[in-house]
Amino acid sequence: MSHSSARHGGPPDAAALEDRSLLAVGTAVAAMPVALAAFAVVGGLTGTKPSEFDVPTAFLLYGLANAVVLGGAYAVLSPAERRAAFPFRRPTGRELLAVAAAFVVGLGAYEATTAVTSAFGYEVGGLAYSLSDPATLAVVLAGPVLFGPWVEEMLYRGLLLGGLLARGWSPLAAAAGMILVFGAIHVPFFGVAGGVFVTVWSVFPTAFRLRYGDLTGASLLHVANNAFSYLVVVALGT
Repeated sequence: MSHSSARHGGPPDAAALEDRSLLAVGTAVAAMPVALAAFAVVGGLTGTKPSEFDVPTAFLLYGLANAVVLGGAYAVLSPAERRAAFPFRRPTGRELLAVAAAFVVGLGAYEATTAVTSAFGYEVGGLAYSLSDPATLAVVLAGPVLFGPWVEEMLYRGLLLGGLLARGWSPLAAAAGMILVFGAIHVPFFGVAGGVFVTVWSVFPTAFRLRYGDLTGASLLHVANNAFSYLVVVALGT
């Protein structure tokens, strides 16, 4: 399937990743263990337990670990493989409207999932910090809001989804597998409730990846969601 046909409704073209499917899947899955190793190393050097890291430091270490893993995969892939794994194109007006609509629906998904998880005694964690501290605000803006979404989209809806498709998984199975992994990696940061929301929310950017054949709409939606979560929600809660 060509990239043009993927853009008009089919799954992304994963043929170029056929020989790199294990690398693609392994890289995305390895991102969290590498991040945990970074926590352990920095914690050992500073005498800080992983659970004692302040939120900005945790965000920074997680983002840097993801960037290192992604950079290693990018260096190994050929130009054709990079285009298959990381397709970015100028979005159409229709795609931008779809992103805006998905953002609004995502807010409803947050309210619905948190209401359900709260009924079972689980609350979303990981957002206990003050934006009045300039250093904290700078880290949040640079990491989870502006930089992190693009890295995560390239790792998970780029490499992991593309790698699973290249191994012969159907679009539905590949999407489901990737979404479960993506939700699970957020549990250590946001708890069970946060993991449930991220899992449900991930359906939207995944649909953009499959529908439009690129990562642009998914990344823009991710940026908008994170800006609301890490800035607006925190500001209203303080």
